[in-house]
Amino acid sequence: MLAIDVKDLRKSFSVQKSRGGLKGAFQDLFARQYQEVLAVNDISFQIPQGEICGYIGENGAGKSTTIKMLTGILVPTSGQISVGGYVPYQEREKFVQNIGVVFGQRSQLWWDIGVIESFHLLRKVYRVGEVDFRKRLDELVERLQLQDLLNRPVRKLSLGQRMRCELVAALLHNPDIVFLDEPTIGLDIVVKSEIREFLKDMNKEHGTTILLTTHDLQDIEALCSRVIMLDAGNIIYDGGLDHLKSQWGKEREIRFKFGTGHSMEQMLEWTAALPVRWTVENELSASVWIPLELNVSDVLGRVVGQADITDIQIIEINTDEIVRSIYQSGSAERPEIVGAKSEAGLGEGIFRFLLLMIPGMLIAILLFPVELPTAPSAWIGFLVMLFFSFLINSQINVITGLAAFFVENNEGMMRMKRVVVDLFSGLIIPISLYPGWMSAVMKVLPFQAITYLPGSVFTGRVEGTGIWSVLGIQVFWFVILLIPMMLIWRQARKRLFVQGG
Repeated sequence: MLAIDVKDLRKSFSVQKSRGGLKGAFQDLFARQYQEVLAVNDISFQIPQGEICGYIGENGAGKSTTIKMLTGILVPTSGQISVGGYVPYQEREKFVQNIGVVFGQRSQLWWDIGVIESFHLLRKVYRVGEVDFRKRLDELVERLQLQDLLNRPVRKLSLGQRMRCELVAALLHNPDIVFLDEPTIGLDIVVKSEIREFLKDMNKEHGTTILLTTHDLQDIEALCSRVIMLDAGNIIYDGGLDHLKSQWGKEREIRFKFGTGHSMEQMLEWTAALPVRWTVENELSASVWIPLELNVSDVLGRVVGQADITDIQIIEINTDEIVRSIYQSGSAERPEIVGAKSEAGLGEGIFRFLLLMIPGMLIAILLFPVELPTAPSAWIGFLVMLFFSFLINSQINVITGLAAFFVENNEGMMRMKRVVVDLFSGLIIPISLYPGWMSAVMKVLPFQAITYLPGSVFTGRVEGTGIWSVLGIQVFWFVILLIPMMLIWRQARKRLFVQGG
């Protein structure tokens, strides 16, 4: 049975754009400008009953917005939500009887009254019977050790004490589904550990479904069998944490402390024929890095019998580093997979380019008195020119895409690029048919190198040594376009790494 079922969920907000200066302030009074901000972008996922699922992302990724839609606080712009069989924002009164919510930075307890009084008020809100309430309260108070806190006002509790009380408040009515938004934020190690153990026991004993959002990946590792990663409103990974480690983790580290000094040559000899690498801190301390597929015992068996070892420490894969790498790349796919997709994209680009060129050449043959080249050198030159046409077109695509990255209007930039290329490359109307001045302008732009120049060779307007002159023009533009492409690429990389993206 599904506890949570989300399909194509989207949420956007209209945010006012403030104009600068006194003039802008007056304009904002009478003619405000708004822009649409997309917080959650058509996400879909399902969580079975009894699962603990981590929902992680950077600040502004859309985590809290998702939780607010799942709990009925916000109405989605589009998409479908089912939580415990209810649509949260439509059947709110029935729905809330079945869920518990903890927002780490907000309280559902009354600030100036005793904790126990808040619990009694919540009992009436959730319509819990007195007998069930007392039984549940005693169980939770004992488990979370709240006996000495019940009569204190909430404002006199420490953060750790308040969070334990918040958990009780969310669980008094024994909900089937619990949403935890940063439940361990700001807590010390001891309190965090206590809360984690409590949540694991609750899930095991009652089959409670838990959706946990947090920046503390130790919470995820300790509690979750599955993790959903969100970036800029999009799901970039949905699966097991172990699978994520195996996909992105590269090596494990074994640190050795030696009683006597050992040279690098000795260390390499110990692990000869094993795919490992050594790093030496000093003659008494070194680390060996082993790939995930290699068994740790295979390495230890080689080293322990030959070295004077005083201490061994095995460093497992750092989940924080893995998640950071994924957010920097914008995808949870392995780099090798991304590379394979890039190759597939290149193949698709070549196919589309040929699909664009071939119909035009066939039309030229059928409708016009075209004399195709007969010399083998002309055909060779034509094929080479087609290759450079594809390269130049790809360069223009890259430059346009990078420019769109800065102006944050990809669709508009790509539309403008298509119009300019189609118009000035001779694809729609041959350049020779334009007025003289316009034709002259178009011939000093790089776009003619995409369609018009290869077409001139194909239709026989350019022959002999003229073919190589035309090819030289293409090579010239290919080299020239490399310069702005590399400059814009470097600036885009700086912006991506410094600001994030």
